[in-house]
Amino acid sequence: MTGTKTEPATEPDPTEPTPAEEGTSAAKASKKTGRKSSSDDAPALTAMMVAMFAWEAVSDGHAVWIRIVAALFTLLGVVDLAGVALRRWRARR
Repeated sequence: MTGTKTEPATEPDPTEPTPAEEGTSAAKASKKTGRKSSSDDAPALTAMMVAMFAWEAVSDGHAVWIRIVAALFTLLGVVDLAGVALRRWRARR
């Protein structure tokens, strides 16, 4: 042991475009892809939750504060579903 450190060989990041690829469509496509939202996997589940919370918000058998909370969750679900629809619409363009 001589006490000298050797630097580990660093490999280029595969997500970064190489100088030869910078003008190609592959580099442009890699920039467009973003992080996938978990709600993109199951928009039907989000839609069912929106329906359930909307039903709870309009039903008369619950306290007012529960109906307000259900209405807020309904609003959040609708916004999330609108975001999923917007992301899908942009991906198809």
